[in-house]
Amino acid sequence: MTKVIELYGGGENGTLLRSQYSNSKKVFYYLQKRHRNVSSGIDSKGYYRNGKHIYKVPLGVRLCLKRPLVWNQIVNRYPWYVTWISPTTGRRRKKFNTALAAIDFIATKAQYVDKGASIVSRQVGYDIPAPLRGKLPRPWRWCPYCMTARRYRRRFPEDTFIATRKEWSNEKARYVLKERRLAILECPRCLMTNRDPKMRRSNQPWEVVQLKPAARRSSRRRTRAATPAQTAKRDSSR
Repeated sequence: MTKVIELYGGGENGTLLRSQYSNSKKVFYYLQKRHRNVSSGIDSKGYYRNGKHIYKVPLGVRLCLKRPLVWNQIVNRYPWYVTWISPTTGRRRKKFNTALAAIDFIATKAQYVDKGASIVSRQVGYDIPAPLRGKLPRPWRWCPYCMTARRYRRRFPEDTFIATRKEWSNEKARYVLKERRLAILECPRCLMTNRDPKMRRSNQPWEVVQLKPAARRSSRRRTRAATPAQTAKRDSSR
């Protein structure tokens, strides 16, 4: 096979991996290798350059793109898309087969007409990276699909749902899970809502737990008192 487009064509829309390649290790290795090359075009400060075009890739996107592809991203021909607002046609979504192609589209075109243009993961939601936990100011929240912080808004018409939420308890002096009725919030870009467990898990209060250091030596074994017969036998042996 000389073109990646020939690997796909399954499903009703022809965007899924063909069945004859579903168990091919060579195909999986090639797709994973192509995905790893995304970070090669981004420098240590997070800038992507293509000629005179420069684009600052968000920290969350850089950290998430270092992870390997999962099954849903491999079998789908377009696991990424760019959300942007065109000055002529309004809101648009352009699909891409690689994250590098999506970043290049933002750097060379989308960022000049829409400063909020961003890359979105269609198949997988990424949890908030460890360096950003507990550091997002209100009303910003982490969006697992956009892989960055967003200002979530209430859906219209307003609706609610019941879910468990992590809250601080003054009585127990720790965080506890409580069942609450929450308003539906959605991302203004990818329309992900807080009904998704990944969104709620990424935006829950994070705790720092101090673990006690493990004991480096074992405790001394207790010795039982010798019986009279054992004492007599030991004295006779001397």
